[in-house]
Amino acid sequence: MVDVYQYKDYDEYVKVQTEISHLKKDWVYIKPRVVKAVLESKSFPGNILCHGVRNGTEVLMFLGELPYAQVTGTEIAPGCESLFNSVLTKHKNKFPRIPHKHHGSVVLWDMQKENSAWINKFDIVYTNSFDHCIYPEETLKIWRDQCSPNGSVFIEYSEQQSIGNKDDPLGASFDEVKEMMQKVFSNVSLLGVTGKSGSRVLRGDK
Repeated sequence: MVDVYQYKDYDEYVKVQTEISHLKKDWVYIKPRVVKAVLESKSFPGNILCHGVRNGTEVLMFLGELPYAQVTGTEIAPGCESLFNSVLTKHKNKFPRIPHKHHGSVVLWDMQKENSAWINKFDIVYTNSFDHCIYPEETLKIWRDQCSPNGSVFIEYSEQQSIGNKDDPLGASFDEVKEMMQKVFSNVSLLGVTGKSGSRVLRGDK
């Protein structure tokens, strides 16, 4: 059964998630093989949105594969924009294909909230932070609406790290996440790749 941790209020949720993000600011969850698998499953994506990126390394990983794409990352913790710039400066040599004038950025935003400027915009919406949602069904609809007409949402998910506590509020099995997606997307499929902590990637087509 899907379980969502009950915070006192939304402000407490933001406070806790900000603290976690700052504590784990040097952590990178996504593996290069997952980035490649996501990109290989979509033809010529030009606009990519990554939700819950902490230090923004995954934005750089997508840019490293598609140097002239526009890749935007969201993060709930203040200071994410400057953290992303410092990570880019520090690790620029790891991403030699990223041009000096690139189209990558990280913005301060709660991934669960609608942004009117993002509706029907992105070819790929990717996240490995779905277990941090407190409004999972509503959030899936928001992400679907952020997709371009032929866009897709990719959720990398690990049951091991989805336990419904204060840090990771959504507790749901992989099958339960798939069922939630099937209620929102026209088609849901599984990519043939595994990531960190046994994570798997579900693709939902708009």
